[in-house]
Amino acid sequence: MKSPPWDQRLARVLVKPLVKSPVTPNQLTIFTLMIALGGAGLLTTGDAADANWGAGLFVLARFMDHFDGELARQKQMASRLGYYLDYISGALSYGALFLCLGIGFMHSGLGNWALALGLAGTASAVISMFTNLGIDQQLDLENDADHDAVGYPGFAGFELEDGLKPGSRYGVVIDALLAGPLRAINEGDFAWAFQTAVPQLVRQSPEGEA
Repeated sequence: MKSPPWDQRLARVLVKPLVKSPVTPNQLTIFTLMIALGGAGLLTTGDAADANWGAGLFVLARFMDHFDGELARQKQMASRLGYYLDYISGALSYGALFLCLGIGFMHSGLGNWALALGLAGTASAVISMFTNLGIDQQLDLENDADHDAVGYPGFAGFELEDGLKPGSRYGVVIDALLAGPLRAINEGDFAWAFQTAVPQLVRQSPEGEA
């Protein structure tokens, strides 16, 4: 069994004060979902300050996603309802994130393409939920109290969803055929490269475009 990632280990410590409280794991799941939806909602305005707050709230919610599972283990309150609620909460959180990003970027050069891409991301989040549930069923993990969700590749206590291991790079590419109105400023592919731990733009193609 692989070691849990660092954020899950930290969550295990932070929920200890709640073990003897009346707070239930499912209540934590709903609370986390509300934070994620609030953060996503702030991304719809197109305002930079709102986007920063929204992103911060969403990152906080994704960190707190470990809290319900850890509390359930320590209070021995794992349940089938909590299992499905955790998956639904994750799908709704990511679905709202993509949709709200799409709405927020409608005021940019992407126009209606932003909403279309946001809806595609939302659909992907829902499809991923059902796919992961199917994997759990195949691996007979539905009733495993030590199982949170389908895992991501990891390294040194960091998972893919944490932004890849520190010092690594990853890229985002929009194919020229899918660029829509962006083709007015560039006929080739659009490519961005980021470097972790703190994501920052380290290369951009074409040069000089925002």
